[in-house]
Amino acid sequence: MTSNFMQTARLALPILLLGMTAGCATTTDLESLQKQVAELKAAASQTGKTAEEARTVAGEAQATSVAALTASDQAKAAAAEAASNTETASQSAEHAAVEAASAAKQSGEATKKAVEALANSQMAASDAIHAKLMSYEAASRAANANAAIYSLKTRLTDEGVLSSAKEEECDDEASATGDSKAGENGAEPQPEKQE
Repeated sequence: MTSNFMQTARLALPILLLGMTAGCATTTDLESLQKQVAELKAAASQTGKTAEEARTVAGEAQATSVAALTASDQAKAAAAEAASNTETASQSAEHAAVEAASAAKQSGEATKKAVEALANSQMAASDAIHAKLMSYEAASRAANANAAIYSLKTRLTDEGVLSSAKEEECDDEASATGDSKAGENGAEPQPEKQE
């Protein structure tokens, strides 16, 4: 039994020494390990915070990207509407230009007709003035002719070639009386003597 104890002591003593040595080393290592674990935890916590910040920034970036896509879609829609409005405005401008050209043509034709009408009116006025002058001239000639006839009659009457107006009235009454008597008698009226 003593030998067993000796053997056990021999074995136990190195184990005990080894255990003590290992125990000291384990405590130092444990402290070092705890320090490293603490640093790792701090680093993990910092990494988590950084990751959270990165997630926040990524979320904001995604929201900004969605807003940008929405704005891009709205800009595309606005551009399409503007293009449509531009095309409509262009068509309206072309139609207005055609109408303006037609109106200008009609205005030119109306101006031409107005000029022709003015020329015709001036010609008509000139013809009317000419006709009036001709009428005055004809009236003047008629008045001159009447004056000449009256003068000639007066002169011929004065010379005895023509009878006066009273003598003509008497001759007419006598002729009418003779005709009526001749008609009653059935005789034909005698023709007047021509001087």
